Amino acid sequence: MLKQLNGIAMGKTWLSYPASAFGALSHARMWEGSLEDLAGFSGLAFHFTVHESACPSSTSVYDWQNVHFQAMDRIGVYTDGLLAVNQPGLNTSAALLTDALARIRESIDEGRGVVVWAPTPVLEFGIVTGYDDEERILSVVDCSGGDPDPLLYDNLGRSEVPFLYLQRFRSRTGTDREKMYRDALAGGVLLWRSDPPDRRYGNGTRAYDNLLRTLKAGDYNPFGLSYCLQVFADAKRLLSVFLGKAAAEEALPGFTDAAGRFERIAALWRAAADAAPFRGPKNTTIDPERAPLIAKNMKECKKLESEGMAEIAAALGMEAAE
Repeated sequence: MLKQLNGIAMGKTWLSYPASAFGALSHARMWEGSLEDLAGFSGLAFHFTVHESACPSSTSVYDWQNVHFQAMDRIGVYTDGLLAVNQPGLNTSAALLTDALARIRESIDEGRGVVVWAPTPVLEFGIVTGYDDEERILSVVDCSGGDPDPLLYDNLGRSEVPFLYLQRFRSRTGTDREKMYRDALAGGVLLWRSDPPDRRYGNGTRAYDNLLRTLKAGDYNPFGLSYCLQVFADAKRLLSVFLGKAAAEEALPGFTDAAGRFERIAALWRAAADAAPFRGPKNTTIDPERAPLIAKNMKECKKLESEGMAEIAAALGMEAAE
């Protein structure tokens, strides 16, 4: 018999994890704010990592379990989760699946959707909204905007990127808005200054350097470049709205200039993304004549965002970057 939670929908953004978390939390009445606020306060809108050839993996190469736990903690939501590489020959695969399904059933029974990795052929995060033990299927929603087929129990965690990942939302605690702002902004600065473990990827200025290098060399992955431009253009949009609200609420002294810079950054990213339309993994091409415009915008954004992040760091009293 199907146990189904109705009315769960993904948030409207290219960032599939924030979209999934927003959908599940809003339905469970654990988040009453906007998608922009969730993306900003959680720190997820600050994520900016680019592979040296703009591989589409750029947007999701980070420690999901730790980052997502901390992101939800920043907004006062306690979570638990599961992450395992579901590779062929895994001796404990049956136990892994049994554990995962038990956690999903418990969350659905409590009225809360579960965020999972790739519940459909789309390699993005989505939400489990129901289960049926007789048919051994999970009801799911994803970022495609359609009505996806149910996911067979045995196919949970099996995809081209074979991670069995789930996150449950357990409880919500009171949060101090000023602390939420400071935690999110400080986390954003630290992320901007950090380096991923894999040196083929870069954060912050190195992410921009990777984009500029591959655009000049012309050795980029066209699908990956277009996809990265769309995702990060949306991230910059969310961040611009969030920082504008932070400035309006006077979250930090001397913050207005930084918020203004991010408005310009968001506009430049949107123009760059529009120059490289996304048409899916098989049909996306980049007009070589558009590459100089994209590069010009990225060069300006690198300067503006470096200045903006330095201003945020100064407002927080953080030490200047070396």
